[in-house]
Amino acid sequence: MAYSLSTVIFRDISSPNFDDRWLEVEEEITVSYDYHPGSPGKLYGPMEDSYPPEPPYIEVTRAVNHAGEARVLTEHEIDGLYEDAEDQLEAASFSPWE
Repeated sequence: MAYSLSTVIFRDISSPNFDDRWLEVEEEITVSYDYHPGSPGKLYGPMEDSYPPEPPYIEVTRAVNHAGEARVLTEHEIDGLYEDAEDQLEAASFSPWE
């Protein structure tokens, strides 16, 4: 089962301005991704019914800046999506009636 999620991350970038000086600016990137939580596997019982555990993974489906230009995420930014996914799923499962 995969969960389709979306979040906004911020990236510091350097950009030249009109007089060839570099400016530090922050870029907002909207990221849509599928979070696959993995599975614990089944390592007992008959061999034909067993399967190895699978780790969680993320598939980035879209990453664009405010102008709609595609962006490639760094490994560090993708690693941060795991925590974001867990936070979003935890918040979604909260029920005031529990």
